[in-house]
Amino acid sequence: MRLRPKDDQHVISQLDTVELLSGEGRAPFVAQVEALWEERGTGQWKVRTRWYYRPEDLPASVLAAYPLGRALPNEVFLSGERDDNDVQSILGRVAVARVDG
Repeated sequence: MRLRPKDDQHVISQLDTVELLSGEGRAPFVAQVEALWEERGTGQWKVRTRWYYRPEDLPASVLAAYPLGRALPNEVFLSGERDDNDVQSILGRVAVARVDG
């Protein structure tokens, strides 16, 4: 499934990484798109995402075990947490470089 948000010239597809609305004064949420669908009856478009965590969202004990003992401010960590949201909450696509190690 592919979707073109109203105000975005880019198509959103499964496995894309996107930013989503997070609320006033907060950095946007970052997530990987797992599914897109239109709800029967309402016609509303939904997105299932797998969340990335920012360093400030992780317990200090997790970061202490990190090779550097800390994370860089722009690092994000893919979690196992998933959630369904309105497609309207997507701000756009972002690039996340994967580092295995």
